[in-house]
Amino acid sequence: MRSASLKIEPQRHLLWIGLVFFSIAMLFIALYVKVGPFAQSVHVFGLGFELVSAGLGVWLIGIVVWWARQRGRFDPFEPPVWISLNAYVLVILNVWWLQRDQLPYVRWLQDNYQTMMPLAVILFGVGLSALWGGYVWGFRRLRRNAQQLQPRAGAMRVSNVVIIWFLGWIAGVIAVLTGVNSYLGTGSTTWANYFAFVDLVTNAAATALIIRHFRHSTLKSWFWFVLAVGSNIVLALIVGSKSFAQTLLLLAMYFYYANKRLPIRGLIIGLVIIVMFVPVVNNYRDALQNLDRGSGVGLSDRAEALATNLQEVITQPFDTLFLATTDTFSNRQGGMLNIAASAMFLHPNLQPFVGLEMVEYFFPQLIPRVLFPFKSTERPSLYMITTTYGGAPSEYSFTAIGQFADSYRAGGWATVIIWFGVLGIFTAWLYLEGPGSGNLAGTVFYITVLTLILRYDFDTATILIQLIQFGILLWLIVMRGMFVWMKKPQDVTVSA
Repeated sequence: MRSASLKIEPQRHLLWIGLVFFSIAMLFIALYVKVGPFAQSVHVFGLGFELVSAGLGVWLIGIVVWWARQRGRFDPFEPPVWISLNAYVLVILNVWWLQRDQLPYVRWLQDNYQTMMPLAVILFGVGLSALWGGYVWGFRRLRRNAQQLQPRAGAMRVSNVVIIWFLGWIAGVIAVLTGVNSYLGTGSTTWANYFAFVDLVTNAAATALIIRHFRHSTLKSWFWFVLAVGSNIVLALIVGSKSFAQTLLLLAMYFYYANKRLPIRGLIIGLVIIVMFVPVVNNYRDALQNLDRGSGVGLSDRAEALATNLQEVITQPFDTLFLATTDTFSNRQGGMLNIAASAMFLHPNLQPFVGLEMVEYFFPQLIPRVLFPFKSTERPSLYMITTTYGGAPSEYSFTAIGQFADSYRAGGWATVIIWFGVLGIFTAWLYLEGPGSGNLAGTVFYITVLTLILRYDFDTATILIQLIQFGILLWLIVMRGMFVWMKKPQDVTVSA
């Protein structure tokens, strides 16, 4: 009996690469020509910023083309491709093309931005280059022993997966309705880490079921698919989160690994939904802040505020909603470059590297709360990013520092290269266990870890803690609980 296969056939990789980058460029130009992003000849950060931003783009495209030629195919969701696209497009290209006249909001950068902002781009370039280096080395090394690397998992235990998803979905609904998992909610967040693990397992189960649905859809699976995706959007709106945007975009990844192509119509529908609802969440969060009196906002008040904002927002013209949505993501992701430049400015000239503090913070966090119930739930000063690196008077939000700046402030350029090099080797193993070997179980685990744990905007401690606390258990649940565990690896073709 052969295991479920998701083998990706060779593609016209150069055409894919050209279409991806050309589409991104044309989209940005078309959408922002009205506000004139190129009105001034040189970016406010200077010609050096222009050159290093463009150079990094060319460098990454060159690596992707070279690697696609080496493999004979192009997978847009291969780890270094996925991470490079996210980091470069959402951060570097974002600031370079769309924020050409915006000075840094960090006050101590305002006299040094023409030096520090290009240096921050170089930081991203060094990290991504180390990631690619570790990945290519690890891929080639591990591929030699591909048969030993294959996960011993066969057919999906459909009933188990459905039960796991349903129980996790119920837990998620309860967490939202009780205010435990909500922006300015009324519930306790003491056990939020456990809800996060439940959410991770639920997402893994949903990933398996959605890939199965995309490969062999039935009337019953369509009913479940609409319920799962629709409820995700509704719950995210109640929470006050934009996580539904990531979920909708991830559907393209599921479809790709099920059908070896991207769902163009589905992507368009998903983008329309995102455009419609991101402004709703923005206005809704403002309304919740006005309603909060220090103890959170109850469900009835949340429902009323959400309904009011839905009515106000959806009556606006589509182009207005689109600009509001793109401005939201532009400012949110572009801020990471400011944080990275700030970290490089402060360390080590004004503040020492914080690697030892990270180690002291890391190990106590590994102890489960059931064994250490008095473990502090307060955010440590080490991760007061808004005040430390943003220059704000108070920690008004959990600003993301991201892997690039976080690995730099640990010990400088050396820790950046080490962190991303090791990450590249790990993701090579992860990919070969899943899409690289055509194994559905490994692919489910791969997608879950890549998209929910190994995010470029997470700090390094969070990634390591979740890999240790969640990763091992998630692997066992997927391989043992969601799929049939076989004694011998099956004959599965491994990608070149």
